[in-house]
Amino acid sequence: MLESEYLHNIISNLGIAISPENNSEIIIKMNITYDKKSNVYVLSNEYKIFYQDYGTIISDFQNTNFSDKEHFIEFFNKYGLFGLEDKKMHLLFKNKQCDVAVYENFIEKSFRKYKKMLIGFQKDIDSVFSYCLLTPPKNTSTLTPFERLCILEYLPGTPALLQDNMLQIIHLNTLSDIENPNCTESELIAKISNKACRAYTNFLYVPTTIASLINFELTEILKDNIILKTCNYCGKYFVATNRHITYCNNIAPNYTNKTCKQVARNNRHIQSQKEDEALALFLKIYNHKAYKASRYPDIIDYSLDYKHFQQVGRKKVNNYKSKKITKEEFINWLNRNK
Repeated sequence: MLESEYLHNIISNLGIAISPENNSEIIIKMNITYDKKSNVYVLSNEYKIFYQDYGTIISDFQNTNFSDKEHFIEFFNKYGLFGLEDKKMHLLFKNKQCDVAVYENFIEKSFRKYKKMLIGFQKDIDSVFSYCLLTPPKNTSTLTPFERLCILEYLPGTPALLQDNMLQIIHLNTLSDIENPNCTESELIAKISNKACRAYTNFLYVPTTIASLINFELTEILKDNIILKTCNYCGKYFVATNRHITYCNNIAPNYTNKTCKQVARNNRHIQSQKEDEALALFLKIYNHKAYKASRYPDIIDYSLDYKHFQQVGRKKVNNYKSKKITKEEFINWLNRNK
């Protein structure tokens, strides 16, 4: 199915490769689906390949509750990590199908086998991030996160996670910007000569154990100054685009369609209005009109009044915040439009 040898190498190990040059993680896996009619699990013949930002594996790993079997399964399915049990998987799906009871027993055994180890890795990662990035010792304030990591590896009691370096390194020699796979030799020579494409080597790092995967990512994150932070709202790890971002884009706790960033922004907006007499009055009137429009949809005047207040009120709020009108003028307008 896969023509490229390096993909076969990835599949035969964890199903994950890391490309620091492209700032990406490559996940390659085969889907397992449930056939309700036959009451069996089916292993797909096709590989699924997807890419994600560098550091996502670490943040996903730290955010997973490995004591919960459903969370464990979700993480292992996403990253194809049941490939760690390659021989067992081949036996289970030798006919591309596996009985539900047999597969669920395999999952249960895998959960018991890896749970304790993965929770231990999470503690190791927390201690590494604490020392190297989040709350480093004061006497290391002039050092880089990577320099702190190198010190940590020399100290007694180094986390076991930092001692695993089981990696395959695969280099791919290729040409950039070649859209036509059937280019002739003379066409390729002309493209390189005219600087229309370039020859380069791309290195892929293929871990063979979860520990080596986490160790490698930890090192590269600290070395390349990838910004990994904990969200000020949900407390989970996330990859940030700059150091000023404090909230993640994951769905916020107790919400179904709002991210932590959206909820935090809304909470700040509400708080600022509560602290300002004029904005607090605006919010009170706005909510009252919105309630009437929603509660009595058959009364057109309520709906029109709410929409008018919403449109004009937004402009009034902006004028007030930019000091184009005074607080007194704003409050007088609000009282006239209750």
